[in-house]
Amino acid sequence: MVGDCSLSPTLDALPAEGRLVAVLILALPGTPGWEASLGCIARQTVQPAEIIFAAQEAEGGGDLLPAGMSGSSIARCVAIPHTELLGARLGLLCNEVRSPLVAVLDTPDRWAPGYLRAAQDRFLAADAETLAAIAIPTRAAGGACPATTELHLEEALRGPGDTALGFIYRREALERVGGWDMSLGPAAPWDLQLRLLVEWHIGLLPATLAWREGTGGWTQPLVGAASRSRLLRRTLRRSPELIGLLMLQAHVAGTWPLPVDEDASSVVADHREAWAAGPA
Repeated sequence: MVGDCSLSPTLDALPAEGRLVAVLILALPGTPGWEASLGCIARQTVQPAEIIFAAQEAEGGGDLLPAGMSGSSIARCVAIPHTELLGARLGLLCNEVRSPLVAVLDTPDRWAPGYLRAAQDRFLAADAETLAAIAIPTRAAGGACPATTELHLEEALRGPGDTALGFIYRREALERVGGWDMSLGPAAPWDLQLRLLVEWHIGLLPATLAWREGTGGWTQPLVGAASRSRLLRRTLRRSPELIGLLMLQAHVAGTWPLPVDEDASSVVADHREAWAAGPA
């Protein structure tokens, strides 16, 4: 369900080197995922325009640049307090981005060498005006790769399951929807996906370009039933026209997708009449 408002038809400020992507590394220097994240970036056939990561204030920033980044004009460290939560860290890193595309490299995620090139090519395609982000579909049971080329709102509304990873966002789209809502905690990545999908598209690249090793990470959290219920109610209040889609899902699945509680029932009652009447 995509809105009428298109994003910029072209990506502005294209550097001479053809680098479009700022990579936000969520792993902290010295942690188990740090070296693996650097390796993913180093193996890319197109290097990023920016590499931005965080370090705790007491450790200092400049000295944390690894030998291969010493003197690099693209690597920057953001100092954070010891008490800074990972989700808030992502917001601080994103504030430093100057490039038109923002890639979030979560700790357990791994990228194949051609991932950044494929992402840039997709955003530069002629039909990219409504493309707010791209991601990689997770493999289905048995290792099969999904055939779809788009993350659909219908699928995202079912819940924050591990359906996609390796998100690269158009910075313009992030700014227009307000970025991640950190007050939602672990539900913030899912909330962002829903807000983007209500307005625009999220494209999917081949599943062989990125994968997840192990569990955990912040960008694909496990959200409990209570948080899921609150977030879907919030989405419906923002976009009440989605009630029909949710009720259709409930009819097909034989169950209402929201946990049955007083608040969920009130949302259904508020919008059922308008949905049944159809468009004016």
